Amino acid sequence: MRWILLLATLGIPCGATVDPREIVRRALALDEQENGSLIESYAYLESIETRRLNSDGTLKSVVSKTHEITTIEGTPFRRLVEKGGKPLSQEEQREQEASFHSVLEARRTESRSERARRILEYQNRRDRYRRAVREIPDAFLFRVSGEEIVQARPAWVIEAVPRPGYRPIDRHSRLFTELKGTLWIDKAENHWIRLDAELIDTVTFGWILVRIGKGARATIERARVDGKDWLPSRLWYTVSLRIGLVKAYTVEELATYRTYRKLTGEGGGRD
Repeated sequence: MRWILLLATLGIPCGATVDPREIVRRALALDEQENGSLIESYAYLESIETRRLNSDGTLKSVVSKTHEITTIEGTPFRRLVEKGGKPLSQEEQREQEASFHSVLEARRTESRSERARRILEYQNRRDRYRRAVREIPDAFLFRVSGEEIVQARPAWVIEAVPRPGYRPIDRHSRLFTELKGTLWIDKAENHWIRLDAELIDTVTFGWILVRIGKGARATIERARVDGKDWLPSRLWYTVSLRIGLVKAYTVEELATYRTYRKLTGEGGGRD
């Protein structure tokens, strides 16, 4: 019965033809409405492992770090807690703790105009991403390819390919003309759960000619936190880059997000 009530709430009559573009549009609008600033109300751990390969495929380097991310007076602060899968030394812990308290004190004593400027700069960076995301329903053609159980929940599986004639509004949405992907969208609540994307042609940026090679892939996954909030759980991508005419390498990165803890108070205190 719950799904019937939800369809009625959304204005979708039972038995109606499914419109994949509308499903995607609703999911993105819901994400911006409910989760635009939601992650800032949590402290959490972000672990990132970055692998760089030479042009011949041999391993060049591996770097892994874990940061605790928390919001202090309106904007996030990253504190290093692990390197190479190991806890920091006592000296490194003291340095990180000192840096945290220094930033905390600085933000709590800044002027009203300084705080407004800092928060505005952060919001402007986030809004550039949001503007590109809003373009997705217009940038792609969508097709429902089936249904799957994801995280024990029924989900639409929606495939996306570039829409002929789409004109990007900025360098971020420009990537959409060369991407194909698949989205998994929760049927009951209309939140997107997973996104897979693949670059179908080489893309070039900037005056120094940074080229992202065809075949680059990415996966983004989200999970429910506290039984209600959909927040990032995993981000993986692999991309081959060429800078100028000679420097070429491949980067593979895996980021995981965990240990979400609800913040309390205006300064970023924890429950």
